[in-house]
Parts: sequence; C-alpha cells; structure tokens
Amino acid sequence: LDCRQDQLAMQIISVVREILATQRVEAYLRTFSVLPVARDRGLIEGTQGLKSRDQLAKSCDGNLFQYFRQTFGPTHGEAFQRARTNFIQSLVGYSMVAFLLQSKERHGGNVFLDEVGHVIYFEFNFPMEHQIQPSQERSAFKLTHEALEILGGSVNTEPFKYFCSLMVRSFLAVRTQMDRITCMVELMQDAGIQGVRRDSVDSMRARLVPYKNEREAAQFILERVKDAQEQTVTGAEAMLFQSFPNDQMLLGPSTT
Repeated sequence: LDCRQDQLAMQIISVVREILATQRVEAYLRTFSVLPVARDRGLIEGTQGLKSRDQLAKSCDGNLFQYFRQTFGPTHGEAFQRARTNFIQSLVGYSMVAFLLQSKERHGGNVFLDEVGHVIYFEFNFPMEHQIQPSQERSAFKLTHEALEILGGSVNTEPFKYFCSLMVRSFLAVRTQMDRITCMVELMQDAGIQGVRRDSVDSMRARLVPYKNEREAAQFILERVKDAQEQTVTGAEAMLFQSFPNDQMLLGPSTT
C-alpha cells in the first residue's frame, strides 16, 4: 500500500468538496489529514465517532438497513429521514470520488458510518492509469443491497430519485472544474505513486466526458448508476428497477 495514494486522494476529495459547495450541490465529503512518512507508512487523522461496516454488523445482524431502523427509529420518523438524507448525500459524494479515481477495494473494513448516517470511505487504491472500461465503471461505485434498501428499494421512490439527481448535479459540477482536478494528478504523475502514470490525466479526463454536452453528460452518469444497480439486483428484484430515471426526468425536457 502506497500511503501517498491516500494523501493524493484526500487532496482531490478536498477540491471536489469545495467545487460541490461552491455550486451548492448538497453532496457530502469528509476530509482527513494524511501524512506519509515512508512509501508504505503514514499517519492519518483520528476517526472518533465513526464505526466501520464490520463493527456495525455485530449490532445489526449484518444488515445496514436494520441498523438504521434500530438507531434512528421508524422509517417514517424525522430522525430516520434525516439520517437517510445524510446517507444519500455522502453516498453520492464518495461514489463520485470513487468513479474519478477508479477506486475499487470497498469492504467492511474501510467503509465507515458516522453518528448521523453519513457513509465515509477510507483507503483509496486507484488504478488511474487504465482507460475506462464498463466493468471498471460498475465496480468503481457499487450500490449494495443494503444501500438500495435505504434508498427505498425501488427507482420509483423519492430517495432513489434524489440520489440520481444528486449524482447528476455532482457530475456536472465536477466537469466544470475538470482542469483543476486533473492538474493535481498531472503534478504527481512523475512521483512514482502506485497507480498514477503518465496517461492518468487522460484517463481521468475521459471519465468526465468533455466532448458531451450537459444533457448527454447527465445521461452518461445515470447510465453508470444503472450499471451499478444492475450489478446488485437480479431476478424478481429487477422488476422494481425497470423504470429507471433518465435525464429528462431530472433535468426537464430538452429545448433543442
């Protein structure tokens, strides 16, 4: 593990967070200080108040939706609704970062939850030198069964539509500052950081589809969400996800 990956990832997260805040997109990202002291060693800011997914499994029979109900009360209650909104906003933020970095290794030991329902990712192992592939896109941010449960269990629910809308708005916001983000990678491409090569900038820029207009870009990221969802639901469950939101539903009808 190259700790400088996490340092670079946190720097990118800080910039993405600033971009989203400036454009008033309510996606959530939390930053931590990372200080590499050697290639494979470093210090990271404390994580007080956070519990890993593995830790939560011990108190909720392995089901995150059940944990939300145990912790925040009934699904129709104000506390649960507020926690679900926090979960959605943070899932969007980290899904966007994972997509940019092509970070794949999500597991119960590096996915955390805070006291109010935000999901937070640690450890960013990103193979940015590879050109984007459909399989990479799907695995870059995955929607687990329990995440889909919290999102309402169907594309027709308001929480799921809110998630899709935030993904679109976040993606469009990040695209407006793609040069700023890719410049950070370009400055580090000769530093010998694992996963950061000379074609990393081109790969990241390609993921932001600069040749597409805004509506086409919105549809592109919705297709990535659909890819992630289709990796999770199968068989009878798929019936709940047939009427997937499209750019017209989220952006309105085209004027062209």
